[in-house]
Amino acid sequence: MTAWPLWERWRGSIGLLSLLAVFAAACGSGGEGATPSTDTSSTSATETTSAETTTAETTTGETGTAAESCPAEQRSALSDDWEYLKFTDLFSSDFLFFLPPDWVDQPPASFPAGDAFHPDNLSEAGLDPDATVQPIAVTHPSQLPGVSLLTLTEVTSPLHVVYARQEDHIRAGTGTDVQEILRTGMRTCLGGQTAMGLELLLDGDIYTQAWTTVRAGTLYQFVLVAEDEAQADVLDEILRSWAWDQAAVEAAAAADAAAAAAATTEMPSICEPDPPTDMSAGWSRLTSEDFAFSHPGDWQDLSGAVTLAAAGFLDEETYAETGLAPDATFTSTLVRDPSGFPNVSVFRFEGVQSPLDEVHGRLQTHLDELPEVEGVTPSTRPLCVGGEPAWALDLLFSPDPDGEDTFYQENWYVLRGETLYQVQLLAEDPEDTEAFHELLRTWEWPPVEAEDPTGGSEGVSGGIFVEAHMATEADTSLDAPDRSTFTSTFGPDTTQVYVVFRLQPGTSGRVNITWRMEGDVILQSETNYSEDTNWASASIYYSGGEFLAPGSYEVELDVEETGDRVVVPFTIEDA
Repeated sequence: MTAWPLWERWRGSIGLLSLLAVFAAACGSGGEGATPSTDTSSTSATETTSAETTTAETTTGETGTAAESCPAEQRSALSDDWEYLKFTDLFSSDFLFFLPPDWVDQPPASFPAGDAFHPDNLSEAGLDPDATVQPIAVTHPSQLPGVSLLTLTEVTSPLHVVYARQEDHIRAGTGTDVQEILRTGMRTCLGGQTAMGLELLLDGDIYTQAWTTVRAGTLYQFVLVAEDEAQADVLDEILRSWAWDQAAVEAAAAADAAAAAAATTEMPSICEPDPPTDMSAGWSRLTSEDFAFSHPGDWQDLSGAVTLAAAGFLDEETYAETGLAPDATFTSTLVRDPSGFPNVSVFRFEGVQSPLDEVHGRLQTHLDELPEVEGVTPSTRPLCVGGEPAWALDLLFSPDPDGEDTFYQENWYVLRGETLYQVQLLAEDPEDTEAFHELLRTWEWPPVEAEDPTGGSEGVSGGIFVEAHMATEADTSLDAPDRSTFTSTFGPDTTQVYVVFRLQPGTSGRVNITWRMEGDVILQSETNYSEDTNWASASIYYSGGEFLAPGSYEVELDVEETGDRVVVPFTIEDA
């Protein structure tokens, strides 16, 4: 038996491909688990108050991607000389991953589907346990390490349900030969798609990782085997290289480059601005409702004098976040030298949910594509305006591409909450920036009310909370809450109300939710807020669908890990 390659020895005993498929199915049927990440999750709690039952629901919103989406890791230098292996017609959609160039395909083999899949999962796919399935396998020339893949289509249950079935299946020993299960509930990311994994030893001390993701109703089962755990770095790199089509590979390469650049320019949450110099002593002060700055005393204040089309200032994705109509117009804050140049404008756009570094990158691409713009140069590090991190773009601007006039322009971008500020210099000479940079050093952000005027909601913010509002509904499939639903007063025929809230980017933790009526606690619940969550909501209603009782209410949101807390009041009107 020692004369056989290890791969062939397994096939001769219990069937390697069958074995691998079983383990892939066992660990790959659930990508969500018990703890919400970027997945939509819901919990419910009931508590009897008087003679009625009140129910609370909490739902974690997402960033506009599928429930199983995740941030893919970038490949390391280990796979620089690897080649990608693409599968097109085998399954319901294309996918590919990178492998060392000397790896080889293994001959196909078929086995009963019942060896690999739980009966309930087979039933969903319309297959009998006796039906045959055929995985594919690729290995090192010495047979180890290797990978195997298998799919099951038309899977309709959520990932966590499928996973629970498959874990039961493998623990029952169906079609398997397990020596020891080392770890369960592992998570990884296959090309932006969440996968759940199992780590185990097969008989003979064969180290195995088994992973599965569900995409468009198809369960992908991906199993990696090695002689020992020392080869795990190769296996991990294979996982990092997974993509769903060639365009995704190219996008991943671009993302890798962006991530490498971002690693040296990590965005701080606050910054220390440079103090003003003697240059601005005696300057005039301009104060708006949410910012203030100084400018030379002889400069003219022409704020509100010019009406501009909003669409030309932002890229399509950022503009869509603002919710502005295609033909929307606005006026800006504008101060200028009596000759007209230099001049400084401040443009303000509400409703921007993307992080500032992403917006900055999109705006750079947008400006690069405009015919009247040339020479766009991004700042190489985050800057600072009044204690807020900023990014800048320098460019040359020609109002008439066929004319001779070309102006130097600097655009500085700041994102406060969901409001994007563009502070813009326009000058005839690239050297004429001294007054503008001094103006930025004098910048301050006066405190503003957190009330959201969009829907009349008495929303609040503070600390880790970006905002919290009451709303008539909360569709967590949206990239952001529908601000037109915000309100603090609900009619007498209200059956359910929502609180929607956002935490600072990158925040995670358990949020405890306490509902009170006339000061008395009527319900308590909780939800987990992950780093990838964009916004979340919680609701309260009577289980029988009855109207909520009239009165004064409040909902308290408390982030357990940090102690940050907000209280949002609301009223149910009496008929």
